Amino acid sequence: SSIHLFHVPFSLQIHNLPIGFKAQEVGQSIGNFVGKFLEYNDRNNTHIYHPFIHIRVLLDVRKSLKKSKKIRKPGGESNEVLFKFKRLGKFCYLCGILGHLDDSYGKLLMMGEDDGTHQ
Repeated sequence: SSIHLFHVPFSLQIHNLPIGFKAQEVGQSIGNFVGKFLEYNDRNNTHIYHPFIHIRVLLDVRKSLKKSKKIRKPGGESNEVLFKFKRLGKFCYLCGILGHLDDSYGKLLMMGEDDGTHQ
């Protein structure tokens, strides 16, 4: 009960990669952007038209999840790659943090505009 579990490994799919960006070095770089890179799936390059690469990352569950990242191709053109996490469990789409659902924000969402007075 005294061990803190703040870092958890997760599977991550990286979508919308430009052609030629499925190398392990790219997966490792993006994995370290999201959390801490753990593993690259060697089957990522089995077919040129495979829509994503799959990696494993170690995430700090106290921080909000990253949803995307812009990467730049040689020559200046940039692409936004999208992240899809597998088997997240409880996840809040409002704040992006694991461990609770967005239904706990019901009162906050029901509130009108803040008039500046507090009771």
